[in-house]
Amino acid sequence: MTKTDIIRDGLRLNFERHFCQSEKIILSKRAFQQLLDEIEQQPTSETQKRRKEIKKYIMW
Repeated sequence: MTKTDIIRDGLRLNFERHFCQSEKIILSKRAFQQLLDEIEQQPTSETQKRRKEIKKYIMW
């Protein structure tokens, strides 16, 4: 088994544990409405700045 195989196996286990298990998020009607209201708003300049920084890492 190569070093690469060992790393891949470790990453695969982490991926399956964190991303393949579905998770339910239950919101009250009020919390759900607050979320919808927030989604409808234009993002602040700070949020837009953070999104640009995140995109740099995604492209990496």
